[in-house]
Amino acid sequence: MAEIDFERAVLQKMHARQRWGKFHIRREKVSHSGFPGHLRGEVSTAVDSLIKKGWIAYHSRAKGAISLNPAFRQEILRKIGEGNAPQN
Repeated sequence: MAEIDFERAVLQKMHARQRWGKFHIRREKVSHSGFPGHLRGEVSTAVDSLIKKGWIAYHSRAKGAISLNPAFRQEILRKIGEGNAPQN
């Protein structure tokens, strides 16, 4: 079975739904949308890592709403393979 890059998968999911800046999604909704139940822990860990990097920001911490940080648009698009620069 191929190794899954959960950070990339979360970024792709949020980008496909255009969750940038003021357009947000609840954190639970990200982990429940298209990921099998037994992998939700890894998805949650990936979201935590992306928050620490600054690529995902809390829109409302009390409601658990998150969005992609527009300040990191180029890095995010490069990571998911839609940017101009080659992927790492």
